[in-house]
Amino acid sequence: MLQNTTTAPLFRCDECGYTVVYPNGMLGGGYIVPDAVSERSMRRSLVWLVHGYGVMGGAGAAILLGFYGQISEWPIAAWAIAIVGFVAITFAYRLAANTLTRGMESADLRMELIDALKRQAEAFPAWYLWLMLIMAPLAVACAVFWLMNSPSIINYAVATVGIAFLIIGAFQAVHGLTAPPPR
Repeated sequence: MLQNTTTAPLFRCDECGYTVVYPNGMLGGGYIVPDAVSERSMRRSLVWLVHGYGVMGGAGAAILLGFYGQISEWPIAAWAIAIVGFVAITFAYRLAANTLTRGMESADLRMELIDALKRQAEAFPAWYLWLMLIMAPLAVACAVFWLMNSPSIINYAVATVGIAFLIIGAFQAVHGLTAPPPR
């Protein structure tokens, strides 16, 4: 279940009925998967890559918060570490994804942002979608309250990005809960 939920948005069928994998999501091209065995292998590898990427990013953020405190208090060195770390993790993921797709034929079909968000929402379990639908408005309210009590340029930037992600998440939840079940 976890493997399918994590990797479902990265796979789709093209007009000819071939399975296409998008290891970099909408930020990269698609590749035609040659057979079912390759697809299972790619799904196993991608689930590790996606979760590893998330764990490393989350651990890095927690470490930076532990050493430097709140984001609004970070010195330039902390920002440099965060940016270099993000770039390094992203580069490692892309290198691993390119290794997985080596020798595969490129697909003409690109993944669009809205399609990627819809496919992701349809792959999430219902309990997660309901949780997101309930928690997103509460988190937006907390972000607005935080901004009212701690106004600063960096807090505005962080809160604006966070609020945008929460609103997108709420729309995804509505779509995932109202979409017809996959056939």
